[in-house]
Amino acid sequence: MLNGFNTKIPSLISRLGRSVLIRTYANTGTSYDPTLTPTDAPATAAVFDYEASELFGSVIQREDKLILISSLSVVAKTDKIVDGGTEYTIVNLEKVGPGDETFYYRIQGRV
Repeated sequence: MLNGFNTKIPSLISRLGRSVLIRTYANTGTSYDPTLTPTDAPATAAVFDYEASELFGSVIQREDKLILISSLSVVAKTDKIVDGGTEYTIVNLEKVGPGDETFYYRIQGRV
């Protein structure tokens, strides 16, 4: 369910966010000699720790980060998010917005 708060998140990301990288790996080798080559795209994100009350066993772990990324970028579940040299695997990816429109991406990132 969208509310006024969700429509204000993109401006919050642009004002308070910082530069991160969206890293995509492509297999550039052969099947018997695979080589994964990274490609980085810049993005703006607001990165937060989860509150203790949000931690839930193996679903949300203590080291996980809540990452909000502007819809000016495109993020896929197979991408990685690089913040300050730390690469996060996307555990959960949610596009927030009505219908086909995306206001922002809500990501659970894990080291």
